[in-house]
Amino acid sequence: MNISKKIFIANVAIVLISTITTSAVTLLVIKKEITRQVTVGLTSRAKAFRELVAPNGSSFTLVDGKLQANGAILDGRNDLTDKMKEIFGGEATIFRGDVRVATTVKKEDGSRAIGTNLQGPAREAVMDRASAYIGEAKILGTPHFASYLPLQDSNGKVIGALFVGEKKTQFLAVFDQLKYLSFGISGLLAGFLALVAFLVMHRALGPMRALIATLKDVAEGDGNLTHRLTESNDEIGTASRYFNMFMERVHAIVLSVAENANSVASASSELQRSTEKLAQTTEGVADQTETVSTAGEEMAATSADISRNCLHAVESAQRACDMATIGAADVERSIRGMQLINEKVRITSESVSSLGAMSEQIGDIIGTIQDIADQTNLLALNAAIESARAGEQGRGFAVVADEVRRLAERTTNATKQIEQNIRSIQDETTRAVQVMQESAAEAARGAEDSVKSGESLAGVLSQINEVTQQIGQIATAAEEQSATSREISNNVHQITGIMQGAARANRESMATADQLNSLSANLKGQIGQFGY
Repeated sequence: MNISKKIFIANVAIVLISTITTSAVTLLVIKKEITRQVTVGLTSRAKAFRELVAPNGSSFTLVDGKLQANGAILDGRNDLTDKMKEIFGGEATIFRGDVRVATTVKKEDGSRAIGTNLQGPAREAVMDRASAYIGEAKILGTPHFASYLPLQDSNGKVIGALFVGEKKTQFLAVFDQLKYLSFGISGLLAGFLALVAFLVMHRALGPMRALIATLKDVAEGDGNLTHRLTESNDEIGTASRYFNMFMERVHAIVLSVAENANSVASASSELQRSTEKLAQTTEGVADQTETVSTAGEEMAATSADISRNCLHAVESAQRACDMATIGAADVERSIRGMQLINEKVRITSESVSSLGAMSEQIGDIIGTIQDIADQTNLLALNAAIESARAGEQGRGFAVVADEVRRLAERTTNATKQIEQNIRSIQDETTRAVQVMQESAAEAARGAEDSVKSGESLAGVLSQINEVTQQIGQIATAAEEQSATSREISNNVHQITGIMQGAARANRESMATADQLNSLSANLKGQIGQFGY
């Protein structure tokens, strides 16, 4: 049920209740007034009846069971009651005690109700309390408006009563007619007021219906946001004014959203194109970095091979040095042989002295080799640390680093052994020099050859030392190059991972751009449902 019907029904109900209440109150007042007027009239009529029965205030007596007034018997005096009825209308009765002895009241058979008794509240008031009674009373079952006056003797004893009354229906007939007329008028008035209320409500709710129609059109129709309502000075006009203000704001918001949706659609399309280009570029860079990483790994492997070859060369040089040491021992034996030759003792002594000096040089060389071995061991340790940092990819290099460390340890042990031998040689050389000095004359002839042999051996050792140093430098450079190559390879791997992550992020950005395009299209479709 819509609000107009509810208001109409409420108005009709209010009008009906108001008219019915007004009519009921009016009828109640009229009824009370009629009752009052009847009561007043019956009171006057009862006094007139008393004056008719006992003129001039005559007293009443009861003689031989007969009611008398001024000696006149009242029993059977229907003429008096009939005269009252003729003059005033209604009914009249004379009671002796509580028994009717003269009356106009008739029974159902049409005979007078002589000999019937007074009953009800009137009897108690009149007979028991000796007071007048005015009100409603049933006479032989028929409701009456009645007035009773007690008749008392000179002693104040109630010996009878006078009654005048009217049938209630006679008085209420007019009231009933008035009641029906009042209800009829009330009904007509209610209908008229309902019609007026309907017309007024219909006119007043016209803007409300326009408001509802506009809202329905916006919600279910073409969604035209340019519709506006007619404004007025009443409450609905105020609501229409605020509705128009609301529509203006919604209109502005939808226009702004539409512009933003177009901007978002353009931006998302541009973002999608840029993301596609960036994805292609990123994938290309990732492929190039993968190629560079592979080349770096190959270069690291080559550098490792060079380092291993250099280590082998160092070992070979070490063996040559050992052979030179053996040659030095042979020279020492030659010097001892030449002790028998006096003329070569001096030359041998000089050669042995030179050999002692060269032994010192060899000691220095051995120290250098020891430093190289320590540096190689340190580099092997650093390589092991870097391979541990590289994780799985550095496991192969860790094996190489371990081999290098072992070779360095072997080199260290060998140099220590050589150092011990050199020291022994130096000791023996010192003793030989002493002996040769004693046999200088005998060794003079072999001294020149011994010096030449010592010089040749020193040159060989010097060349071996230089070759060993150069090979060590090459091995160090190869090791550094291998470590650098591995670091470059690791960095390239990291760059490759980053570029692959960037490629994945670009693909996700492309998916997001696609979703943004879809959302923009949906938003434009939804906004397109409104007319603006």
